[in-house]
Amino acid sequence: MEPVEHVLSRIRSDPFQFLVTGFNWKTALWSALIRSLLFCAILFRGGWRAAIIAMSTEALFRIVVSGLFGSIMQALRNAQPQWQAFFYSAVVLPGIVQITEYGVHWWMGTSKLFGTTIASLVMTVVAGLFQWHAMRRGAMLVGVQSLSFAEEMKAIPGLVGSFLFGEPSRSA
Repeated sequence: MEPVEHVLSRIRSDPFQFLVTGFNWKTALWSALIRSLLFCAILFRGGWRAAIIAMSTEALFRIVVSGLFGSIMQALRNAQPQWQAFFYSAVVLPGIVQITEYGVHWWMGTSKLFGTTIASLVMTVVAGLFQWHAMRRGAMLVGVQSLSFAEEMKAIPGLVGSFLFGEPSRSA
């Protein structure tokens, strides 16, 4: 177990390794898919054009940002103290993402920005907690320690169950 400060120092000293070669395509894919559909659903009543623009903006934003931050979360998942690693992964990183996302959508002229921001904030909290849970259990990882996409798809129902209801009890 590596101290959080060492992980953050390694990221700062070689950002290319963590943010490009360690790009977490799994978190990028899931986040872009789910969030772009969320934006489309919220904005569809305002017209298909507004919905498609917001959906495309969110998908492109999330592919980049969620993949980058997923790589940082992956690096922090086993760092110590765990509370500090969790704080960076569940509060600091999502906070930066939410502020940036708001700015991007404001710049793009997304309608219903307050509603989409609230929905995205809720999604960020839930998704961040789930990603932390999954990564600590060996899923949603990229690189040598990762599962295949097919193995991950099989593991998702169990991960969702343990996330929602806790770890299954073990009998002696």
